[in-house]
Amino acid sequence: MHSFVGGKTTYIGLSPVYLPDIRSSTPTGKSTIAVRNNGSETAEIHTTLFLTSGFVLEQRKHTLKPNGVVEFKPSSSFLYGSALVVASQDISVSVIQELNNGSVNAAYTGVRRPTREVHVPLLHRNNSGWYSQLFIQNGGLERATVSVQFKPWNGLGRSCTRSYALAAHTTRRIDLRTSGHGCVTDSSRPTFVGSAYIRSDGQQPLAVTYTQFRQSGSTVTALMESSNSGDLSSVAYAPLIQNYNSPLQIISGLAMQNASTAANDLVLDFWNSAGTDCQKEIFTKVAPRFSAIDVVPPGPAKCPAVLSARVSGNNGRAVSATVNQSFLSSVYGSYWADYPAVSALSKQAIVPRWRNLGGWSTAIVVRNGKPWSISGTVTFYHTTGSRAGSPVIVSIPARGFKIVNAPFSSFSGSAAVSMNHPVALTINHFKASSSGDRIMSQAGDHR
Repeated sequence: MHSFVGGKTTYIGLSPVYLPDIRSSTPTGKSTIAVRNNGSETAEIHTTLFLTSGFVLEQRKHTLKPNGVVEFKPSSSFLYGSALVVASQDISVSVIQELNNGSVNAAYTGVRRPTREVHVPLLHRNNSGWYSQLFIQNGGLERATVSVQFKPWNGLGRSCTRSYALAAHTTRRIDLRTSGHGCVTDSSRPTFVGSAYIRSDGQQPLAVTYTQFRQSGSTVTALMESSNSGDLSSVAYAPLIQNYNSPLQIISGLAMQNASTAANDLVLDFWNSAGTDCQKEIFTKVAPRFSAIDVVPPGPAKCPAVLSARVSGNNGRAVSATVNQSFLSSVYGSYWADYPAVSALSKQAIVPRWRNLGGWSTAIVVRNGKPWSISGTVTFYHTTGSRAGSPVIVSIPARGFKIVNAPFSSFSGSAAVSMNHPVALTINHFKASSSGDRIMSQAGDHR
């Protein structure tokens, strides 16, 4: 147990969860915060909502039974803010973003372990209507000086560095649409597509989310968001890759970032559900902090419609990756989602919010990182914390993956994944609709 300061209040609890991007207005969107109690005892949960300036807007208290989930929205109205969630038990947090009266949706997993260095594999500016924002939250109690290095891909933009001072509890929003962050382009290169490397010069850790959104006029028509919710290693797993997946022709693309200080060969392997390697691609001599982008999947002739991927660096050098998904079919309009590839595999993983209601359906993909078969369970819980049915038994072949759906047509709650060897977990939320962007993806909360 430790002491954490939320605004003017000091709480005693376990490690906090940071939420760098919280919204509560019609123009920018509205956030729903879902908190799950992973502990064995009733949890006292304190949530502090801040403006980006660090001003405390409101503080909320909830009491939550083991395995229970509470969802709430900010009661104040503001454009952009952040939040800090502290509890007496271990918790997982998910944030759901809704724009345009719920027709545009995104989700990200709360940051439990802020870091002094953060890698962002893919950002946009003026890229066929696509743009990005960075939300950098100071997770410390002292002032932090933060540098952001922008690295273009394939000559789309230029390299530049910006520095920012962040007081305790403040969040810096970097909007690549605005002229104030135009260092990524010049008159000869008005478009930027590339990566970012974010570093805190002091000891203050950072929690970061980054968005990709498409804008038509003043209206955002698609939104994706990811967070630095996991640790880095020399291998990153993408549990779900869609390869012209019928009938909606869903495809996936990957942005893979060299997260080391030396040039790195990035190896991209695609695997089917049985664990067979069906395609390999090598991106040679990727410069430090730069990304390589694989814009199209292997194609049906080489790999099946649903597969997984693994990104690895040579000589044990760290990598980071983001997976984008989009629908080519016009049946359901324009659907986009992304999730961060998983480096820190674990035997236990949490799905903080599972929703099979109101047209929404949730599914998870569990990827085996081992060269042998593994097994385990997925246990579902109602929002009250009571168990829903019997655990689902999961068996996965070596290097294979398993798609798990809830065995209920109507369900609202959460799930806990427990395996006998470490896995990577991705969460997908989907709502069939004739218009809007109604698909959300996020990383599971690996424990």
